[in-house]
Amino acid sequence: MTGISSKKAAGTENKDENTKNIKSGKNEKDTKDTKDTITITIIQPVYGSGNSASSIQSLKSLIEHETGSLDAVFDVSISNNRFVLNVSGEDAVIASNLFLEEFGRVYSIDEIVPGEIYKGYISKIEKEEVCVCCGPEFSISAGSLKSLGSGIASQIATRFGFVLYQPVSFYVLPDMKTAEFSKEQIDTWWSWKKSSTDKIIVNSATRSRVKSALKKKGHGRDVYGVEKLGLFESLIICRENTDAPGIVASIGPLLKSDFGVIIGDKK
Repeated sequence: MTGISSKKAAGTENKDENTKNIKSGKNEKDTKDTKDTITITIIQPVYGSGNSASSIQSLKSLIEHETGSLDAVFDVSISNNRFVLNVSGEDAVIASNLFLEEFGRVYSIDEIVPGEIYKGYISKIEKEEVCVCCGPEFSISAGSLKSLGSGIASQIATRFGFVLYQPVSFYVLPDMKTAEFSKEQIDTWWSWKKSSTDKIIVNSATRSRVKSALKKKGHGRDVYGVEKLGLFESLIICRENTDAPGIVASIGPLLKSDFGVIIGDKK
């Protein structure tokens, strides 16, 4: 992933007067002697049932957890339905690159290089195609999903638990209109599918909310844990004797989310 080491970089956006802000890190007084501010726009859209303030608060908590040891100040806002981070401080470049490496940034079509791997998310799941986005949107047809088995695109998506906004990695083909999932992404899905346990992909909820829902419904001993996939996307790892559809039926009413179920082949 290309790093950012200047005040502005391609794929970034300025805040507008309508954005909502929350400071993370040090207070404003501490920013007076800092160097240039770096502005980055994360590819992750703001979506779901929560309001903007709660979405910003969730990202603020994640920032504090991920960059607590760095000398960096984050001003978090929402613009054009995406998170914008203004980062300042001695470790601003390190902190910015950390977030870009983990979550990806918004690209313009002119920046896309065929064959290079980009981080983005699933933007559409339709009968004949799955679309992915890293700024521009690209189509992945059933033919390009053959490494995940036979069937039309929607059948393959169901088999591997695809949900909207799920973080994925992919590369763009020379026509600049279509794409294919990266080998690393394909291998990850197969590792989940070939395991002895079911998996559940959840969107539109923070990892802590998913864990809270499981605890409230008494499923603490039915799962091995909950892994973070993205800002608001998680992976529930069920135990060998736990059926994922039953977990979804139980916690579904507590979470206004989409659920993707992956049935382990070795159960």
